Formats: sequence, structure tokens, C-alpha cells
Amino acid sequence: MPTISAKRLRELLAGERDTDVLGVADPARDEGRPWRAARPLRDRLAGVDLPRRVRAALADRLYVERDALPPALLDAVRRLAAFANPEFGERQAMRLSTALTPRLITCFEDLPHHVALPRGCARLPQLVARRRWRRARGHR
Repeated sequence: MPTISAKRLRELLAGERDTDVLGVADPARDEGRPWRAARPLRDRLAGVDLPRRVRAALADRLYVERDALPPALLDAVRRLAAFANPEFGERQAMRLSTALTPRLITCFEDLPHHVALPRGCARLPQLVARRRWRRARGHR
């Protein structure tokens, strides 16, 4: 395997510096706005051909078909059910081992043809779409 020069390594890591794991903000780098993702969803999906329809089934969980989803949208769907583990941050702040403590708590499951989300995630896309419609109409 060939070695990588320091310049090439800096180029490769330049794009990774501002991103966090699954877009969850690092509590150690709280910039006064912890509710903001590293990059807004709008920016992550810019230039991506989005499908006109996304098929999903609501049963014991929300099953979203992943075959027609582009990777950026699939990543956004997964992020709906992922959040930072507060125990990880506490252990890290106390300089304790975090080897067996996950950084993220993920509530989704990747299945062969679907992504399974908690049922509570079912209304979120509807609320976002409704809010965009109201803004377009001049409502708040």
C-alpha cells in the first residue's frame, strides 16, 4: 500500500473537519446554538435528484423503502432516529473510558430493503411539509 503525503492527507481531511457523526453536534464544541446540525438538511440534499414519492408502511414501526432513495436522503431518514448519547458526553468530560459507551443512540434498523424507524418519526415529514406550505402562504 503506498504512503500518503501530508499534503494529500490534509486535502482528504479538509471536508471532514466540519462534519460530525451523523450530523449530531459535539457538546464539547457548543457554539451557542446546539440545536443546529453541522450542515442543514437543505444543504446536504442540494443537487440530489429526490424521488417524487417515497414508499413507507406504518406497522409496529415506520418502514421506509430504501431502494429508490438516494444516499443523501437515506442518511437524512436515518438521522431522524439518532441522537447524541448524554452518558458519552458525561464520561468524556470526566475523562473516563468511553470504549463501551456508544457516541450515538440510534433507534433505526437497516433491513435489506427498508429502514425501520420508530413510529414517532411518522409525523415529522408531514409537519415539515405543512410548515413549508404555510410559509409559502405567508402564515407562521
